[in-house]
Amino acid sequence: TEMADEGEEGSVLTEVHAAARSHFIEGDDVVAMVVELGTASEAECPRIAEAAATIIDKYQEGSHLLDAYLERLIKPLIELARKAKIEEARQSAVFHLLYVLSKVRGYKKIVKFFGHDASDFHPTVQRLEGMDPADKTLWEQRYIMLLWLSLTCMLPFDMAVLDSGGETSDVRRIVACCYTYLEAADKAREAAAILVGRLTTRPDMAPALLPEFLGWAREKLVQTDPNAIEGMVTLTGVLLALAYIFKLGKRAELLPHAAPLLQYIEEQQLHTCPNTLLRKLTCKLVQRIGLTFLPPRLAAWRYQRGKRRLMGGLADGAAVAGGGGVAEAAAMHDTAEDDYDVPEEIETVIELLLSALKDKDTIVRWSAAKGIGRITGRLPLELADEVVIGVQELCTHREGDGAWHGACLALAELGRRGLLLPSRLPEVVPVVLRALGYDELRGACSVGAHVRDAACYVAWAFARAYDPAVIKVHITEIARSLMVVTVFDREVNVRRAASAAFQENVGRQGTLPNGIDIVTVADYFAVGNRTRSYLEIAVFIAEFPEYTSVLLDHLCDVKLSHWDRVIRELAARALHALAPTSPASVASRLAGPLLAATRSVDLNTRHGAVLAIGEAVAALTPLGRVDPDVAERCAAVVVELGQSGAYRGAGGEMLRSAVSAMVVRLSTAGVRFSPGAVRGFQGHVDRALVYDETGVQDGAIAAFEALCTGIYAGGAGGEGGDLAATAEIVTRYVTGLTGSGVPARSRRGYAAALGCLPPHLLAPHAPAVFGALLRASVRPEAVHEIETDARRLSLLSLTRLALGGLTPGMPTAPASDAEQPRGAGADPTAGSGGG
Repeated sequence: TEMADEGEEGSVLTEVHAAARSHFIEGDDVVAMVVELGTASEAECPRIAEAAATIIDKYQEGSHLLDAYLERLIKPLIELARKAKIEEARQSAVFHLLYVLSKVRGYKKIVKFFGHDASDFHPTVQRLEGMDPADKTLWEQRYIMLLWLSLTCMLPFDMAVLDSGGETSDVRRIVACCYTYLEAADKAREAAAILVGRLTTRPDMAPALLPEFLGWAREKLVQTDPNAIEGMVTLTGVLLALAYIFKLGKRAELLPHAAPLLQYIEEQQLHTCPNTLLRKLTCKLVQRIGLTFLPPRLAAWRYQRGKRRLMGGLADGAAVAGGGGVAEAAAMHDTAEDDYDVPEEIETVIELLLSALKDKDTIVRWSAAKGIGRITGRLPLELADEVVIGVQELCTHREGDGAWHGACLALAELGRRGLLLPSRLPEVVPVVLRALGYDELRGACSVGAHVRDAACYVAWAFARAYDPAVIKVHITEIARSLMVVTVFDREVNVRRAASAAFQENVGRQGTLPNGIDIVTVADYFAVGNRTRSYLEIAVFIAEFPEYTSVLLDHLCDVKLSHWDRVIRELAARALHALAPTSPASVASRLAGPLLAATRSVDLNTRHGAVLAIGEAVAALTPLGRVDPDVAERCAAVVVELGQSGAYRGAGGEMLRSAVSAMVVRLSTAGVRFSPGAVRGFQGHVDRALVYDETGVQDGAIAAFEALCTGIYAGGAGGEGGDLAATAEIVTRYVTGLTGSGVPARSRRGYAAALGCLPPHLLAPHAPAVFGALLRASVRPEAVHEIETDARRLSLLSLTRLALGGLTPGMPTAPASDAEQPRGAGADPTAGSGGG
């Protein structure tokens, strides 16, 4: 779909408004509402809670602003939640607000303010047990109570001390509740997973509870069908709990269970199940199992920006920080540090993660990329290098966009962790540059925006990771590619990502050509408007010689044949704006590739070339860079397209409008065309004026007006300014407007075209023209002969001619319905209404 610049500007204004909040403006009011919950009537509690929740929800994009008020908001709510006897409506309102706060700020932040006294333990367990799991209205209460228990179970003494002494221990009661809610389809499932993770990894609970829970989890993995709805719900809770356990547990306790669990996951093919969340949790669990196999250490061979040790730096001041290749890195660390066996299961883990990098969903690829980075950081140098090679192999023409995106994310993670050694940069940087231009056509659209966005992330990560001396040989290529994406990418988020990456390189590397000057112009907000990026920012950047050729090359080779019509039109206009920065280059492209592209079998390429020819001739003629022979060849394109049947079939209307736009530009460029070329222009206008499509007629009207002012006036056209020729045209249009048997669509075109005649061409034919327009504007007696559009346009033409031709443009349809001229070279006032 087309992305309107107005929509982009609107999103920018929204972000500015959100960013303008410097504090929790309504903080005191919300605190007052929370306090009021304790004293208000039961009937008023839902209204108060909803009003407070509405205010808090507005801060989801700036949730940190709530931090100063969290304690004042949560403490009163917790005091109300502690009460054993509380009205149902008040209790529901309290837990609703606690849930909203956890949603906006995150459970890790708000749970710190929950009560963690030992006296809270038993009431919380009893209340949780007393809730009906089938009651769907209590999900917020169950979620908060489980979170509360996950805090109280972290008390720093044996859980047996807290036991109430019943037939079933309190810990077993809690675990039973967790088993129930791990299979629930609401938010309580996540809180239950957190509770299980913290409870089973306690030093006093792990020996008994951990094997028991892992056995239960393995049974669920084997017995549950991941393709059934109930199975997806159950497995989500199980995998979430296992992920928390392997995150919080001790390696020595988890290691005996890691290999069997990995085997179950591989046998059940959970990494290929249709549910996205299950694949993401599987990926997360696999990477944490992989980390369990490896000792927790930082790779001594990793690249670090700057000197590692002060004394080493003083003694070895001539060496470049971080070294170069594999051999250099190996020499920088004690080989004894890496003298340990890597379990065979690591190969399975890495294989699963590399496969997940090609997943169809972004959240799975992102989880896999982080896992690749974490595990590679614990591997010996040789094995880590093999992982890097495996990631690079995903960036080939045989792989799809998902693999490219996942590989870019993984390369960024490896780079920012120092695991991508400088010796790999000559191989990796070309891959990143190709990813910055990735745009794969699929049908009538393309995919690749997410790949380009991830490639910008790689460029951003490299700027932070490497010393300027290491990346110096690649920085110019990276800067040029980032500038192309910053100003010419179709998607606003990709342009902004490229701008941020370029800014990071300017600040961290300090060696980018004209970096400071460019950053001040091509900032986050400026590139939010696509038209401004193409027509203003690109022109400013092209003034620097380092970027001129790459911008023009990308514009002509890529954007003029882009699948989106709007982009092709913008590209043609941008070519007009960039021509003065390198007129020789544009002139050579005009005489060669652009003219040849008009005969391309690809409609998009042909359309873009036609638009670009008109814009290039208009821009180069004042500079004296257009050869007369080249100009005649450009004019001949109008006739060639008509004779070749290019207007037939799909896209014919779009190409007609583009040719009309080219005629506008050629006619007003100031070039002297031969009579044959002028007749070709007029022939196109005559055919387009009677075409039954509003946009095509609008383009023809603009082209006829340009012919009248630029050629038929005896100016630039020279030989084309023949009064006899213009008289024949005017007579033909008058006859077409008033003659019998003329189709309504033709009358509309003729009525609008006659209103474009300038005074010096109108004067010899004024009686005939005014008479024809007056007759066409009169309502006929026969109802079936009424032509509303022709009458309306005749009146508009009369008004314009009476005012001396000063009224701009003449639409063929009302302004609310008319399709504006789509040609990039059309006069911006043409077709915009007049009179």
